[in-house]
Amino acid sequence: MLWAAVLLLLGSLEPSGAWVQPRTRLGRGRAQRYSVEDVPGSLEALVEPSGATSGYMNQQTMLRVKDGPASVEFYTKVLGMSLLRRYDFEEYSFSLMFMGYADPTDIPEAGVEKTMFLLRQLGTIELTWNWGTEEDNAFPGYADGNDEERGFGHIGLTVPDVYAACRRFDSLGVKYRKRPDEGGMKGLAFILDPDGYSVEILSSTRMAGGISEDGNAEGTDAEEEDPTRYAMTQTMLRVRDPAESLRFYSEVLGMRLLNDIHFPEYSFSLYFMGYCDPKDVPKDKTVRTRWCFEQCAAVELTHNWGTEAEKGFRYSNGNDEEKRGFGHIGLVVPDVYEACDRFSAMGVDFRKEPDSGGMKRLAFIRDPDGYSIEILDTKSLAPFEDLAS
Repeated sequence: MLWAAVLLLLGSLEPSGAWVQPRTRLGRGRAQRYSVEDVPGSLEALVEPSGATSGYMNQQTMLRVKDGPASVEFYTKVLGMSLLRRYDFEEYSFSLMFMGYADPTDIPEAGVEKTMFLLRQLGTIELTWNWGTEEDNAFPGYADGNDEERGFGHIGLTVPDVYAACRRFDSLGVKYRKRPDEGGMKGLAFILDPDGYSVEILSSTRMAGGISEDGNAEGTDAEEEDPTRYAMTQTMLRVRDPAESLRFYSEVLGMRLLNDIHFPEYSFSLYFMGYCDPKDVPKDKTVRTRWCFEQCAAVELTHNWGTEAEKGFRYSNGNDEEKRGFGHIGLVVPDVYEACDRFSAMGVDFRKEPDSGGMKRLAFIRDPDGYSIEILDTKSLAPFEDLAS
């Protein structure tokens, strides 16, 4: 619960309006103190995933970066990820660098085996670098998702010890959006990557501990754990209408609700969606919260109450001209064509059909807020093996 209140204090979450049945609104910036019983109506939108989505996995989050080598250095040396695969498209002057947590000794040296290894990894970060932006003084940079045109919020890393991690970040000269002891909320940090994207640094044990009356995390860091064992656990997206979003992520994409947390005092809710065996979901709320933050590649849907009733309200999807930054999340599915036939039958909005354009066996669909979701399978990258390193 701690991290969400921090986001509110930082301005990433903006209180607004009532939920479900619109009531008299107090306006943005003023909390409405409703009972949590006013909130969970959106959970009725969840459906039991069908067998048609068996084998789906959330494999990537794509971020555009100004300076590819500088970003790779940050994600390796600061965040401890490995460069899993790089593709250089000389004809179009751009590169894709896939970063993730894996034992370097497990990564195949080259060839199809290396690509297959990449596509089996959960929660990778796809850094997209358009060549030349690093030298273009007129280039304004990419939208980080937390300015006025908000949408994407952050990626989140779970670490065994937040304070130990931040001491290491300090030694590396990392920039902070929030240090772990700044503000009223303790034990949680936000650092900035070279493009200004926010990276949340949290501990599952502290999150499970909740918040004490003085705003501090009640849990403790797990000193017995390896302090270098980081995990990419979440990608946060702000959504206008949680009922629509939950229905889409459960019915269309086949994800399950890992955890939901509501803040009536501040008028916002968080819904964590991901792929898991339902038998693994703990019943106890405290245990479930810790378990949730130990799951890789969850999608954190953030709803500021009242946006669902505001006519014309929309978040930036990260792909509009001059507002680009976050690009998409990417799902690996057993078969792209079978998945897209199902999406078409369900009336899903396509940004790219699997055989349109120059890249085949790869599709992009849109969620209710217009965020892009890439759909690929283990054969989608085969045509690019000669571009890989």
